[in-house]
Amino acid sequence: MYEEHSGARREASLFSIARFGPSSIGLLLFITITAILFYLFSLKSIAVLLSGVGALFFGVKSMERIEVIRVEQQKLVGATCRVVKPVRRGRLGVVKIVKPDGTMGSELWSAESINEIEAGEQARVIGTRSIVLLVDPLT
Repeated sequence: MYEEHSGARREASLFSIARFGPSSIGLLLFITITAILFYLFSLKSIAVLLSGVGALFFGVKSMERIEVIRVEQQKLVGATCRVVKPVRRGRLGVVKIVKPDGTMGSELWSAESINEIEAGEQARVIGTRSIVLLVDPLT
């Protein structure tokens, strides 16, 4: 489903689930079925209009550039992060990694901790469990 490129970046193929999710496919099916029904009931101008909307939607979604970046999770251990959604014991929170220059990264990560950490506070990544970061509050 993905074409491998050199390095850690991959680009999603044209008909990938990343580009055409269930809602996009459902919308395209709805537009297509509606256009066919209008055509069958001799409302050809509306059918042509709906077909054009469907083609435009398909064209726009096809031209989206989607890159999947594989992050080496071990490089995240020791990194500082800012809590976006509170991390509670037994409940996942959401964090963003703070880059070395002090700016926030754009990726949102699920995080868990044995301590409670409020939104806006900083934490340190102490490990990973699958795609979840294990964090401790900075004190």
